[in-house]
Amino acid sequence: MKCPLSITGELTADKEFIGAAADCLKEECAWWNKTMEACCVPVLAANFITFLMLMQELVKKMPTPRTIKK
Repeated sequence: MKCPLSITGELTADKEFIGAAADCLKEECAWWNKTMEACCVPVLAANFITFLMLMQELVKKMPTPRTIKK
């Protein structure tokens, strides 16, 4: 697995980036989640997507100003 946080490379004269991600260090890395045995970055992204989907469902259930009775 390549590390999403460790990208090494250089800029060319045309200001084009040439580089690659470094290999994942797993247990040696501060971003490694021991419980899930995975990198925290993709785990956080997946949790954030789940949170957004739940929030969308909540918004769909909220009444609109037209449906609120006075």
